[in-house]
Amino acid sequence: VTWGVQTGDRIGLVGANGAGKTTQIRILAGELEPTTGDVVKSSKDLRTAVLRQEFVEDLVASRTLREEMLSVFAEENKILQDIAATEAELETVNAEDADKMQEVLDRMQELQNQAENKDVYALESRIKKVLDLMGFTDDEGEDLVASFSGGWKMRIGLGKVLLKDPNILLLDEPTN
Repeated sequence: VTWGVQTGDRIGLVGANGAGKTTQIRILAGELEPTTGDVVKSSKDLRTAVLRQEFVEDLVASRTLREEMLSVFAEENKILQDIAATEAELETVNAEDADKMQEVLDRMQELQNQAENKDVYALESRIKKVLDLMGFTDDEGEDLVASFSGGWKMRIGLGKVLLKDPNILLLDEPTN
């Protein structure tokens, strides 16, 4: 198979069940290596996101809609957790232990730099924007994922994919 995709292209891959459509999507997404040939990307910073057929299995029913959307940002969430832990540690440091205090403050500064580089303080507004785009109300942000119907769960899955800010969006049987 030879593919050529240009900016702005919208391509549909149609074929019988078992023909290899999902395998091709996984190769294009970089999840599988091709047995022969190459996948050539136009840019090293190309961001590919996939909405899989079985995306509903990845949703955590006990999370709120907002928490589910926030789960896309694993690295950013880790930074926020580390900042909270470091702030808690800072409260317990003896003020007379200058070396320990400086060590914790240096760690806090490094985490704050990481937070700024990853734009972690804008996550809530990005999530709100995508929720609005997907047709969710502000109040629904606190509803459990389990409370949404299949069609709305599809919107949740698509919203999570859009939060990854992809250059290329691959949808594997999005109407199923």
